[in-house]
Amino acid sequence: MEVGANMEMPDEQILTRGRELLGLIDAAARAGLARGGWQEWLLNWSIRHDGLKRQIFSFIASLPQADTPRAFGALLKEHFVGHTGVPRLLRAAARAACTIGPSAMRVLQPIVRGRAEEMARRFIIGASDARTSANLTRLRQKGFAFTLDVLGESARSDACGERYVRTYLRLLDRLAAAQNDWAGLVSGGQFDWGAAPRINVSIKPSALAPGGNLAAMLARAGRIYERVIALGGFLCIDMEALCLKDVTYELYRRLRTDRRFGDWPHLGLAVQAYLRATEGDLAGLLDWARGQGVRISVRLVKGAYWDSEVAAAEARGARAPVYTVKSETDAAFERAAATVLKNHDICHLACASHNIRSVCAVLETARALGVPENRYEFQLLYGMAKLFRIALLRTTPRVRLYCPHGDMLVGMAYLIRRLQENTSNESILRQEFAPGPDPAELLANPAEQLGYSG
Repeated sequence: MEVGANMEMPDEQILTRGRELLGLIDAAARAGLARGGWQEWLLNWSIRHDGLKRQIFSFIASLPQADTPRAFGALLKEHFVGHTGVPRLLRAAARAACTIGPSAMRVLQPIVRGRAEEMARRFIIGASDARTSANLTRLRQKGFAFTLDVLGESARSDACGERYVRTYLRLLDRLAAAQNDWAGLVSGGQFDWGAAPRINVSIKPSALAPGGNLAAMLARAGRIYERVIALGGFLCIDMEALCLKDVTYELYRRLRTDRRFGDWPHLGLAVQAYLRATEGDLAGLLDWARGQGVRISVRLVKGAYWDSEVAAAEARGARAPVYTVKSETDAAFERAAATVLKNHDICHLACASHNIRSVCAVLETARALGVPENRYEFQLLYGMAKLFRIALLRTTPRVRLYCPHGDMLVGMAYLIRRLQENTSNESILRQEFAPGPDPAELLANPAEQLGYSG
């Protein structure tokens, strides 16, 4: 199959599938299947007020550093006093608390930190090995597969990298015991859906070693991968900031062809659709796989570092390495997904998106190409878009949740990045919390919006 060969996208089928999926989401909402109390109320409120949303998210992200009443008071004043985007009543309450001073902060600080940890708990599968294992088992009982991610990135030292590896090895030992009680989803056998390993973990290269040290990354990732293979599992290498892109591709290629691991095919690489270079990188990866005679797996994501990549490019006076118009990224996502699906004989696709149009494009493109069901799956973030995941599971059984594990306050940076990424006007998450967008807008063909096709 020719990489990137042109194919007429089945757009009418995509629209039909999208309307069906939106109907399932509406039915799940009416049935009250994703109620969550004050957390949903806060997200709903902040989403409707963009200025407030920015202040709340920034405030939560900074909470771990505000570890004294004085620091907490300064943080409260910085984010909520004097900002026109913050509702008047909230500004007044924050100003009153700051006026009272340290005594008020001693009362407020533990309350607010506790509520922030409670919110983080919605998005983090567990802070302890036992809790994580138990929650993963419950997810599987509901029909969802998982990939487990240990929170943490940008190791400051080799000791940090070693702690990261030991955490994975300890969790894998726990999952090895739990796996004995897990029947394969749908198939009931050793594999989920008849072909996918039940244990699935994701790692971040930056957490393995400081400074992008490939040799250290390879050694530490190899120890995790060796244990994953012994358990019959799957390992995915996440893609992070642009500065680590090339070393991450090389890490993947080296692991995939390392003779120590035989020809174990269950190794995935995350690929970011928002990077302008991805189309060429993906074509190169597929050419490499064919040349090596190996099967690979690609997790296709939008990308979560847009703000920092744009800011870094502006500081250098360079063109942004990411698409700066949402429709460009959405169109690139559909092109990349189609490329992988056309190469399904050597490449498995994990469609990791909360964009209902993108998901339906993958479903219908796979159908049009006759791609076997075991060559693609769908991935959503744990805690995000609950109505969507319920509806998607009713459409296809192959739904996997990306589940972070770790300390709640340490996970704040992760939480805020995901909330910022998934509360945009076009997000299906916004559709859940703040219904109203026209389905035609959610399902619009991004290529047509940009004035081209293919």
